[in-house]
Amino acid sequence: MPEPPPTPEKETPAVAPPPEVKVRTLQSDLESMTKSGGALPQFQVVRAPSLPSAPASPPAETGGKKLTTAIIVLVALALLGAIIYFSYQLFFNRPSVGTTPPPEQNATAPAPQPPVQPPPPPTTPPIAQQGFVHRSLFSKPADQVLTLAVRGTVESASDLQTFGQKVTNLLAAAKPAANLFEINIKNVDGKDLDVNEEMALADTAMIDQQFLSTHFNLDATFFIYKDKEGFWPGLITSLKPTENWLFLKNDVAKLEKSPKINNFFLSFPGDKIGDFKDDVVSGQPVRTLTFTAPGAIFIYGWFRGNLILSTSEEGLKQALARL
Repeated sequence: MPEPPPTPEKETPAVAPPPEVKVRTLQSDLESMTKSGGALPQFQVVRAPSLPSAPASPPAETGGKKLTTAIIVLVALALLGAIIYFSYQLFFNRPSVGTTPPPEQNATAPAPQPPVQPPPPPTTPPIAQQGFVHRSLFSKPADQVLTLAVRGTVESASDLQTFGQKVTNLLAAAKPAANLFEINIKNVDGKDLDVNEEMALADTAMIDQQFLSTHFNLDATFFIYKDKEGFWPGLITSLKPTENWLFLKNDVAKLEKSPKINNFFLSFPGDKIGDFKDDVVSGQPVRTLTFTAPGAIFIYGWFRGNLILSTSEEGLKQALARL
């Protein structure tokens, strides 16, 4: 069998040399320009073109902020001025120790005032010592007016008598035909006693003295009614012009609890029969308290701006007829 022909060997192609690469530099360019007769390059100052200015920005502060800033500045200036002023007064304008202020400063200083003295206590004597003159509340006089003089000290046996005994002895010399008497009570100097003094003398202070002095005239009318059963006292006191009995009746009604009601009688009236009750006398409402002694009754009521106390219903009617 025939041998295959030998495979021809491939020839390796020859490698071409790399191309020459020339690089330009500043030095090579300068040398080339020199060889070609050219001059060396010169430096030249060139101004850069100006850029357009940026538009102005709007004001950062508003009117309110500007006003606040102005106020702060003014306050700061005021504080600074105050600090400077007081610093000057403190360190540069104070007097030296041991010196006195100039005369003009002494002239402007207020003169010391003497201490205020309290007013002296009033020296006005009580009503009975001022020439208090009794005026009867009766427009029509009583059947007889009697005067009872009392003294504050015991000088005789008669001074040891009770008020009721003194009045009874006075009535013993009264006119037999008289039924209604007015009794004027005076001290030994002839001065009339006011209603509080009369009640204190007879121990019949059923109403508070300060209350009477505040709302009532102190010139009271003391009367006695006589009937077959005996003598029955009564008292009339008038309201001050600015007072109204409607606002006072509850305070006056407190007398119903007083233990001194019995003392208003000239003699013992006996025991109480029940309690106070409402009644009507001469068309006016009254309050009454009945006792066991014949004819003994305690009545009080308001009549024409007057408060009337009586130990007899008929005696109250007789007193009303003379107002």
